[in-house]
Amino acid sequence: MVKFKTALIFNVLMLVIVSGTIFAAVPEGWAPGWSEIQPLSEASQLSAAPTVLKDSTGNLHVFWLKSVNNNSQIFHLKMDSQGVIIKPDIQLTEAGDWKIKNFKVLWTPDNTILILLEIINNGSYQIQSQTFDPVTFGLTEKKELLNFERPIQGLNGVFNSLGELNLIWADLSSSNYEIYGAQYTSDLMQLVPPVRLTSSSEVSISPNVAVDRQDNLHIIWNEFNGAQWDLKYQMFTGEGEPVSELQSLGKAIEYSSQIQPQIAIDSKNRVHLAVIHSSKGGFGIVDYNVYYYLIDSSNNFIVNDFQVSDHNGGYQSVSVVNLTLDEKDRAHIVWTDDMYGALNNLYAIVDGNKIVQKQMRLAVTSEGLWLPNLVLNQGDKHLFFMAFGSEGKYNMGYMNTIHPAQIVYLNRIGIDIKHFFSSFVYRLTSLIFFSGLGIIMNFVPLILAFLAIVLLDRWIKNIHWSLKFLLMVGIILLLMGTNFAAVPEAFSSFYELLSIGLSLAIIFVLANAVKLYFDDGMTLILLEVLWLYAFLFIMQIPAGHLLMG
Repeated sequence: MVKFKTALIFNVLMLVIVSGTIFAAVPEGWAPGWSEIQPLSEASQLSAAPTVLKDSTGNLHVFWLKSVNNNSQIFHLKMDSQGVIIKPDIQLTEAGDWKIKNFKVLWTPDNTILILLEIINNGSYQIQSQTFDPVTFGLTEKKELLNFERPIQGLNGVFNSLGELNLIWADLSSSNYEIYGAQYTSDLMQLVPPVRLTSSSEVSISPNVAVDRQDNLHIIWNEFNGAQWDLKYQMFTGEGEPVSELQSLGKAIEYSSQIQPQIAIDSKNRVHLAVIHSSKGGFGIVDYNVYYYLIDSSNNFIVNDFQVSDHNGGYQSVSVVNLTLDEKDRAHIVWTDDMYGALNNLYAIVDGNKIVQKQMRLAVTSEGLWLPNLVLNQGDKHLFFMAFGSEGKYNMGYMNTIHPAQIVYLNRIGIDIKHFFSSFVYRLTSLIFFSGLGIIMNFVPLILAFLAIVLLDRWIKNIHWSLKFLLMVGIILLLMGTNFAAVPEAFSSFYELLSIGLSLAIIFVLANAVKLYFDDGMTLILLEVLWLYAFLFIMQIPAGHLLMG
């Protein structure tokens, strides 16, 4: 009876003291300083990341694809520097026989916006252009730049200091895709006809390009070597002549035809690269992370293969990355990550080989958020992205740092009030369940072990979940045989030690198979209860009774 009363008192205390921690022990909440999600428009299933251009007054021009009569069309909306919509979304292109596969928008030397179109019709491919006036919203007629009787992919382009346009794309000119380039005058007259830039034996796709102060082109792309995807980088003249040696940046993300590596040139003429790759494992190993590179004006690596994302030892995966530079030449990197279950956008700031802002989750939502595009504007941050909608469609969403969401800080973890109460019933039910389980089993060591983890959180926050789990198991084992535990008095036999080992192995296999979010306190309690059940079950099988006499 004494043991039951003791257990009951401890469980009541746990209900009062630990409840705040249990309620707060959720994945990171809304990133401090960011607004709530604002839906902007519907998009199509085939929509790429929203493309955003900033004009001289700080207004933002947003372009994206939306399905119209089973044909993706380009839409545009205009925002002021405070994120207020000035001009609602309008459709720029019209449905026709030619279907838009991809597009690129660029500021022209005369402050209009050039729209480059990669289009297809019955097996024929073209690169066309249109000019959009961001003041009058006028749109010129389409102009054909290049015509192909074979597939192309990954259209991209950039203007140099002379106002000349350099186009790049992946071209199925032979038995495999290769990267090609062409150069045009400011009025889109061809200067340099298509020239082949790569010569791989397999596939080269998804090129991205930036131009430096000497008008050299810096190109990064994904290349298949027959066994895996690799990231490649090289510098060329505007005419397509190689300037530097070909650099390999490691294993790229699998099936990377739509995953574009990121590149930018800073005020010191240095090259910044943000890519997704894996440094280990073969196909099927999900361990992709964001890596950062910094290359000086002499094409030497200042920072090489610097890991930005952190999965805390887990095997989550990064699928999309976006790179933006600020006025201090720091890299602001946003990427899509499945670390929290559904796809979410994470954000970090890198300065050389130092992470200035560690990764933070930008929103708490049950929707999958991906394809981010970050714009820095007069010290403010504007994030555009796609959110999974119903029936396989996307909705374009928006967040900024101008109007931060209201945050409540509960036990050192920021939780948005709205999302806190949306999961209140789940947490209350879980708390009652585990409290009742503790009373029924008369097993206070489980509660004390979790309390220890909570109190030590400040020092063990970044250690691997398995070490936290083993620490809790150790505390429970130390308290076996006390007035708080209704389990065998002490592990005094080989079979009991074997039972502990087998039950731990079962939990590790199960946890890695399910891929739980291990930094959630409720998950750790669940693992401990499962381990306890496994341990007691193994102890009670007939062989155990025989060995224990």
